[in-house]
Amino acid sequence: MDEKVKKLLTYIGYFFALIIFLIGIAYGINSSDFSKIKKYDEPDSNTPKSSAPISKEKQRYAAARYYTTSVTVQDNGMISLGDFTMNLADGKVLTANISIKYADNSDSWFSSEESKIVSKSSVLRSSVINAMHGSTARTNSSDVKDRIKDNLNSHLREGEVEAVYFNKFIVQ
Repeated sequence: MDEKVKKLLTYIGYFFALIIFLIGIAYGINSSDFSKIKKYDEPDSNTPKSSAPISKEKQRYAAARYYTTSVTVQDNGMISLGDFTMNLADGKVLTANISIKYADNSDSWFSSEESKIVSKSSVLRSSVINAMHGSTARTNSSDVKDRIKDNLNSHLREGEVEAVYFNKFIVQ
């Protein structure tokens, strides 16, 4: 019986110690000043970044660089087809930024003015998507480039795509 009483007194001591500990935590929380905690959604007046507002031009540039589907003609025979996000056959998601190099023939389809190239952007982007259809994450990138190149060339009456470049190729 003496041993059971010792055990019971030990448990009662632990119980009271726990109660005192919890009361101390509650008192500390109740008496603390939470107004000094920095909130993440409030601007920080101490940093130089908040003192200089971001210009509209920088915001527009950043938005365009983050994800774009616009087709743009660049110098030396390059066309940027923009970003692509698509589901692969094995359930993964591909995010890619693709550019193509075209033949520099004076009578080629690509050598026409920039507005004509941009107006055919839907055909170019659709051709890339069709070429990527059925791909898996294990597909060799040179095989994918060849498929895209062949598919683009099959949709063109004049001119020729010489090479396909991946500026970004992320499989998740």
